[in-house]
Amino acid sequence: MKRNVYTITKDYQFDSTHTGAPYSIDGKHCNAGEAVEILLKAALKLTAEKDPNTPFDEGSDIPELHASVKSPNFTLTSVNLGESFEEVMENYFKRTASTCTAWGYIAGEELVVYWMSMDEFREYLEEFGTWEKSRKVIRGKKLSKKMLDWLDKRM
Repeated sequence: MKRNVYTITKDYQFDSTHTGAPYSIDGKHCNAGEAVEILLKAALKLTAEKDPNTPFDEGSDIPELHASVKSPNFTLTSVNLGESFEEVMENYFKRTASTCTAWGYIAGEELVVYWMSMDEFREYLEEFGTWEKSRKVIRGKKLSKKMLDWLDKRM
């Protein structure tokens, strides 16, 4: 695992009253995961736009790096992959096209990103993933000190 801190180079606004999509970039509202993806691509000097919903088993959010981008509170995938946490997780890792995960969060003018192998991301899910029974999806937990301590101990 590797931790990188990038200076945010693209203008964005945050509006907590805009529920579900509190970030605004280039006049378009987006959720935290979309914002992290766009800002990370800008920091990496790639085309700074949201991947147009490429299926997780056909491509990656950052195709140049075969990377899936996640943020706290992520939904692993909206595709039904099973009836339990374990089944969904196994099917995700069997089918994903990505070879690594860029898990990040916005901290003012900085973007903090933990680059994980898929084995490391699996460990992260086992520790911080939650099962949303009604939708049959795995969700990430909210950002916490415990989570950051766990991540930092693995670098």
